[in-house]
Amino acid sequence: MATAAGPLHPFDCFSTLIDRHGAAAFIENDEFKTLTTLTKFTNSRPLDSKVWDKNTKRTKSSLKSFVRSGVDPEVRRKYWLAMLQIVDEDVILYSRAIGQPDDRLSPPPPVLKVPIDLPIFSLGPNFGTSYNRLSHFLSTDVSIVPILSHFLLHFLEEWESYIGVHKLLQRQAWIDRNRTEEKASRLTLIKLINTHLKSSSLSIIKPVGMGESIFIHEIISLWSFWPFYNKSFWMIVRVLDLYLLEGPKVLYRFALAAIKSFVSSSGFEDYRTNQLSLSQYIPHYISSLSLKESSKLISEAISLPHLPSWETIFKNWLFNCSLAEQQSPPSSSPFSLSLSPPPALGEEGAAVMDNGGKKEKRKFSLGGSFSSDIIDETMVDTLVDWFPDWAFGDTLECLFQASKNGYNLRTLFHKCEEDEPLVLIVKTLKESVFGAFIATSLTERSKNSFFGSGETFLFTLKPHPKVFQWTTGSDLIMRANDDEIIIGSGGGHYGLWIDGDLYRGSTATCAAYANPPLTGSGSEDFYCAAIEVFRITWSQSSQ
Repeated sequence: MATAAGPLHPFDCFSTLIDRHGAAAFIENDEFKTLTTLTKFTNSRPLDSKVWDKNTKRTKSSLKSFVRSGVDPEVRRKYWLAMLQIVDEDVILYSRAIGQPDDRLSPPPPVLKVPIDLPIFSLGPNFGTSYNRLSHFLSTDVSIVPILSHFLLHFLEEWESYIGVHKLLQRQAWIDRNRTEEKASRLTLIKLINTHLKSSSLSIIKPVGMGESIFIHEIISLWSFWPFYNKSFWMIVRVLDLYLLEGPKVLYRFALAAIKSFVSSSGFEDYRTNQLSLSQYIPHYISSLSLKESSKLISEAISLPHLPSWETIFKNWLFNCSLAEQQSPPSSSPFSLSLSPPPALGEEGAAVMDNGGKKEKRKFSLGGSFSSDIIDETMVDTLVDWFPDWAFGDTLECLFQASKNGYNLRTLFHKCEEDEPLVLIVKTLKESVFGAFIATSLTERSKNSFFGSGETFLFTLKPHPKVFQWTTGSDLIMRANDDEIIIGSGGGHYGLWIDGDLYRGSTATCAAYANPPLTGSGSEDFYCAAIEVFRITWSQSSQ
């Protein structure tokens, strides 16, 4: 049975860079403050794989800080080539694609029209010819391709721009390559809007009589183009710098920040009467921003808290692709790659839609011959109804069981930190059962501050099953270290707190989840009788 292809993370290109150039430059300078940091690519010594593994986390953090603070224009060409994984040998692919040099001089067909007036900055005399040629040879129904070609040509050669766009098109979920993926991306953004922007809902500007679904799809229909409506060339390039490093998540971040900024702007009510179509509301707003306001918008996008990891967004995107494919076949495109949906989509054990548009019940089981100290199949069935759609699987596999692995929080982290999402379940000495769905990797605890995604939630299973979703009333989702784990805070209380010995705990109403004490008895303090942590996976028979 087919399995889902994993998302290509931008940092995956580092292995190619190491093989080709070595990575000493990344390791030697955490701050990346000078031009020589990136120009060392071709001169740095090869780096032993063990040293690289040891420093990978520090390197990623340093590079992200460097790019977010702004890439020096003199460095940008080398930086873009590195992130796009373009090598000299790729020129052969370009030559094969467009034919002999003489063939390139023949007039190409008219360039594909795009919905944006593209800014021009410091272009050579042959820019127009190169742009038209790329638009011709990258001919596709993906209208963002000419825009990417336009900006790449400002810093790269024609053949490098062609290879760069081509490679981006091969990265699943990085560019919408057909109508199926376009719709899946809109659905993914809507999910993020509903989860993370409740306080700035777009519904407050919905025309009277228009359905909610039609309205939201219409107003975000051009969302992937929004960064390119900025009047400042350098602000657009800054978004592309971030995009090449951090991937499509940057575009989702920008869209959420733009919506939040638009709804909170003093003049957004004017859009009701200015005769613009709904799809032009936010593009028009972005194009009206000053340089200072544009820079602030990008900064807000970067710092937007509690978004899911890219891996989680990718899973949600894959799920939405499967829904879109059920509703209509994908449009043909020379760059349309076959989608790899999660196992058993549309079959028993998967989240599917029936003919009535309702989600069929997902069937989960406890993995293998595992015997839980806490939950049974009835509790599993209850839990599954609360899982988000992107949490693919049919099995809860136990990663940590305190009665077997020891009552130690450090051991729990060691066994569980590489997986996401996780389900943490506690049973108290008084027989209460409750816990949390943790949507973010526990490796994030290294930040020594609150972290987490808004899709993390608290729940009770006994005495009464109930779920408590994030209210947006507080950004304090979770915090963890070797001495304690906290899920939910705000208002001076913790939704769930457990000590490092996995023995004592407390639970109280917190602003993040507006939950009552999870014990169900009104008591806030409790003692742990059992603790188990599960991951969501597929049974062997499904693979």
